[in-house]
Amino acid sequence: METEKQSTKEVRTFDRSEESEPSPSSVAPGKSSLGNRRILITCAAIFIVALGCRLLSWHDNRFEARKVQTAVTDGYKHTGRLLQQGGISSFFNANSPLGDPNHLGHPPGYSILIAATFSMFGESDASLQLIQILADAIAAVVVYLIALALLNSAIATIAGLLVALAPQFTYNSVMLLPDSLSVLPILLAIYFLTRAYKRPRLLTFVVVGALVGLSCWLRANALLLAPFMAAIVPLLF
Repeated sequence: METEKQSTKEVRTFDRSEESEPSPSSVAPGKSSLGNRRILITCAAIFIVALGCRLLSWHDNRFEARKVQTAVTDGYKHTGRLLQQGGISSFFNANSPLGDPNHLGHPPGYSILIAATFSMFGESDASLQLIQILADAIAAVVVYLIALALLNSAIATIAGLLVALAPQFTYNSVMLLPDSLSVLPILLAIYFLTRAYKRPRLLTFVVVGALVGLSCWLRANALLLAPFMAAIVPLLF
């Protein structure tokens, strides 16, 4: 009888402990929404800091930027003007100067961006610089997201702020060159690669390859990155 009473007491206390403990389903949504809100606030803060630093750099260096690699910048602008006149089909027209491969000393991505920007806002260096500033500020946010996916929130925040405040990065974003623009597609590719590591999907790898290709169209530094990323695909499936 005593053993039966003890067992019933243990069962009752066990039941009460189960009733008192909240279920994961009731706790998880609140915690996840709070965590997502913190991530959004941190992303917004890093973007504002990065944008502010780059706008200050643009205000101080926007005229000096035109003196850096002037011949290269003029070449990009000349190709952009030709694209404005003949469109993308000029690359495939034998009568067009763009049909000559020797005319393209650099990847055409930046010239295409110049043609699109000049078509919408006129021939203004400021509009092109502001586009680069926005892209570079977004790059700081992507660095935060990559670090958050791999490490913890404190380290991710520090990484994002370091990129947002780095003087060299802020200065490069004002230059009329594709150097800063080519970084954003690579960072996005790495971010999607971290997502593919947790949830391998073929579409994610296609996006990664497209982003690396976009970066190569701006600047060919990432040309060798594509085969190394392709070598990772069999390891994740």
